[in-house]
Amino acid sequence: MTQARDLADGKFDTDTLVVDAANNAVGIGNTTPNSFTQNSSERLVVGSGSGSQGLTVYAGNASYSSVSFADGTSGAQQYAGFLNYNHNGDLLQVGIGGSERARFTTNGLTFNGDTATANALSDYEEGTFNPTIATSGANVAYSGQNGIYTKVGRAVHFNFQINVGTVTSQGSGDFILGGLPFTQGTNDNFGRFTVQTNAVNFNSSYTFFAYPSGGVAFRILGMADNTGWHVFSTSDFNISNGSIIVVTGTYFT
Repeated sequence: MTQARDLADGKFDTDTLVVDAANNAVGIGNTTPNSFTQNSSERLVVGSGSGSQGLTVYAGNASYSSVSFADGTSGAQQYAGFLNYNHNGDLLQVGIGGSERARFTTNGLTFNGDTATANALSDYEEGTFNPTIATSGANVAYSGQNGIYTKVGRAVHFNFQINVGTVTSQGSGDFILGGLPFTQGTNDNFGRFTVQTNAVNFNSSYTFFAYPSGGVAFRILGMADNTGWHVFSTSDFNISNGSIIVVTGTYFT
């Protein structure tokens, strides 16, 4: 019969495993586990200082590796918080209050147990870009090109301002603005962007908007007294030295 041993404070293999009996703490590769962070209440600390140290949780069975956070009660709420990694499905489940609240999959982030690929949030970012006048044959020098965007999933919300310095050539054909930060998705020509101008000569009988036209460019679209939409050409929307164009809108990738 093996007799139990009271370890009390002790070190094993020098500093590999440290038992701090006074503070009920255990350190692996850390000699002072109870004072590792600001609240000094850790019970298990792995590693210390910098470097590639960490804790590996092996699968309890062929499908899952789990870390649970118990609240000390019995029943379903005993493990009120949890992290489950599903090895077969390659997904990480985050549980709060005993229920799954978020799921990270290869498609992105979903919420409250949603498994639909189309509902996964795959991207969020903010950034800047340089808008341009992309009309065929246009030759323009800029005094300012300032664009900002926020992308959430497929939706890109943007705002930009172009300050024209000098215009050597208006170009020809449709007046086109370009330089959007992401390529537009197909069949999204229903989008409308608001446009504000200064020192731009255009037909005043039109109310105009911008609309996506594929790629990273878009055209100016106008309507005169509800007579139908009209795509503006360089003769309809005439820029000059000192022109300012401000556009705000949302489109889908």
